[in-house]
Amino acid sequence: MKSKALKLVVRTFILCLLLVMLPCAAAFAADDATATDTTTTTETPADTETPADTETPADTETPADTEEPTDTEEPALPFTDVADTDWFYSAVKYVYDNSLFSGTTTGENATFSPQVAMTRGMLVTVLYRLEGTPEVTGENPFTDVADDAYYKDAVIWAATNEIVGGSGDGTYNPDSNITRQDFATILYRYAQLKEYDVTVTEEQQELTYADADDISEYALNAVQWATAKEILTGKAGEMLDPVGNATRAEVAAMLMRFNEAYNPTAENPTTPDDTETPATPEEPTTPETPETETPAETEPAA
Repeated sequence: MKSKALKLVVRTFILCLLLVMLPCAAAFAADDATATDTTTTTETPADTETPADTETPADTETPADTEEPTDTEEPALPFTDVADTDWFYSAVKYVYDNSLFSGTTTGENATFSPQVAMTRGMLVTVLYRLEGTPEVTGENPFTDVADDAYYKDAVIWAATNEIVGGSGDGTYNPDSNITRQDFATILYRYAQLKEYDVTVTEEQQELTYADADDISEYALNAVQWATAKEILTGKAGEMLDPVGNATRAEVAAMLMRFNEAYNPTAENPTTPDDTETPATPEEPTTPETPETETPAETEPAA
């Protein structure tokens, strides 16, 4: 009887113990699950990848900083009367970029005046710049070249080097227009000063232009040389127009061709063609006084 009672007590005790321990075990299991969740949460895969922080495509590409297209673009000419479709555009750009010519007016509406006739004062100024504006040591031999004239040093330099001469009466006539054959003569003398090769073959001496007979005798050698080097080219109708005024556009083109002929490695724009000139230069009613009044000279002063 006691044994049965003891067994009952033991079973009751064990049952009570189980009833007490079961909630504890459940709580322990819940804590373990929480710990597992916490461990999973601490992995924070988003923090280890951080694609937005590591890629930063906007910072690494920066296309605006690396391309800089505005710096490589070629600046346009400032002249309102020179369009990029004009036959003389590349020649004007050449003389402007090389500081041989400047405009006839400045400011917002600056002009180049491409169809305006070139004067003797303008021409020697351009050649003087082409030479690099060397120091002038000679004296002014002309009575009509003022000390404050913009072309004074250029005229003295050209006269000292026998590139130009006066009209025989002590004057230079700086404001007179220069003809195409006179410009060829002056450029021919400048080439000789530079000791460039100015020889012309027999075949090149034959000029087949319809107005070849209009070329003055003093200018013949220079014109033959200029046409042989393709510095001076013809116009429409197989005309050379030797006594027509040389325009600023034509002089710019001839200077660029001159540089191409004797400096073939220089980077120049495409050579324009005189035959594309939309307007024919105005012809003077009479030949220039300095050229016709110096018969004693084999090549009259230009």
